[in-house]
Amino acid sequence: MALTIEWFSDSETARAEAKSLLEDDPDKLFKDLGSSQLKDSDSVGAVLKLNDEPIGFFVVNTGQVFFEIYKLFIKEDSRGKGYGAEAVDYLINLGRDEGFQEMGIEVAGSASSFWERYLSNRELCWFPFPGKFQIHLDHDENDLDACPHVDLK
Repeated sequence: MALTIEWFSDSETARAEAKSLLEDDPDKLFKDLGSSQLKDSDSVGAVLKLNDEPIGFFVVNTGQVFFEIYKLFIKEDSRGKGYGAEAVDYLINLGRDEGFQEMGIEVAGSASSFWERYLSNRELCWFPFPGKFQIHLDHDENDLDACPHVDLK
């Protein structure tokens, strides 16, 4: 079972599928999908599919040296299976490939446990801020001792 990513810019269907996923959002966190933030030229998004079935989506905002995961949503029945982590790994690698130096993550209240698990299981240079995390993408992964990493525990 391979997780695939379909960018909104490549398919109007992808945007519609992402919106339809929100009907099952128990937390109603992303009521505003389709708002001006998604129409902003600096925001891009994609639907995540498993065997051609939409299971989630993400939206990222971009700048010159920084990009931010603004929204990451996984359907409730697909949570806890590693799909969100796979999507974030993909975005980190994409950010590095595109030359971004930093990645921000905006954290909704109920998602904080996901991000704590994710960050504690990766060798990344990151810093917590109220309601978000910041990951340094250009940090040498072989020299994490030089990173002023803050433990969540």
